[in-house]
Amino acid sequence: MPNKGIRQAGDLATERATRASANTKPVSLPSASVPGREWFDSYGLRAQWAPVLTVLVPPIFAAYITFPELVGLKGAVGGGLLVAALPPVLAHTARNLGKRLEPELWKSWGGKPTTRLLRHRDGSIPEPTKRRYFLTLAHVGIQRPTKADEVANPNAADIVYDSAGDWLRRHTRRSGDLSLVAAKNAAYGLARNLLGVRWIGFTLALAIGMAETWLTYQAALSASPKLSGFAAAATVNLLAAAFWLLAVRSDWVRFAADAYASAILECLEPEGATALTLPPSSPARKSTKRKTSTEEPSKELATPMNKIGA
Repeated sequence: MPNKGIRQAGDLATERATRASANTKPVSLPSASVPGREWFDSYGLRAQWAPVLTVLVPPIFAAYITFPELVGLKGAVGGGLLVAALPPVLAHTARNLGKRLEPELWKSWGGKPTTRLLRHRDGSIPEPTKRRYFLTLAHVGIQRPTKADEVANPNAADIVYDSAGDWLRRHTRRSGDLSLVAAKNAAYGLARNLLGVRWIGFTLALAIGMAETWLTYQAALSASPKLSGFAAAATVNLLAAAFWLLAVRSDWVRFAADAYASAILECLEPEGATALTLPPSSPARKSTKRKTSTEEPSKELATPMNKIGA
């Protein structure tokens, strides 16, 4: 058995290279990606373009209502150039502002989401599930600190948990088979980047909403036919300001971050670990040695063991 384990570990690099060459999906070949393509993949559209559109759509709507001449050819050309040039810059800015918030957010949450969930003292994930996770992580040399180690030196334990999270994020990005992880990652990126541009969006929407409200008042006094348009523009922008103020908050980002962390940790289950190109031996098979322990195995571990032994 030791020789078999050594052979399996030695075959890891070859197996990863074979799977990477066989997989032709763009997400599995980051080194061969075309510059700029990430702006138009699923993550780019949701996490980078959506925050920009959320900022820009209400003011653009108000501009076309307030200045009808923009609807003509010149306005269409100018708007097209603006849409072509401005969103990529704003998307890059939104991502940078969102990333800049992460250290402060993690500190206020008590650590990175994956780190918190892997700690002994965190009860969000059942203990038997954490044990299965670390049986898989042992294949790549990440050994779980004991509860006593974590109590004695929590910072050292967090370094191990951080390492596990970093390894998972790298490897789940390389797989095209983890659609749930990709969706959760995009949802987290969207929430984080929206929070990054929160005050920009709020200030812009509130200022334009107040201006359109004043125009609505003036149009009502003069019985202008533009009254309904001004009122619509004011409503859209004031609702946008309320969205930025009330909905885009750090607790929403934390919910999305925890969902993403849970999704990548679930890839460490025996049935999910195959997508990470781990050595072929199953963590569940190793758990058969625990039968001699005084602790009775959980049903979650007993089921795959029975199947393996059949």
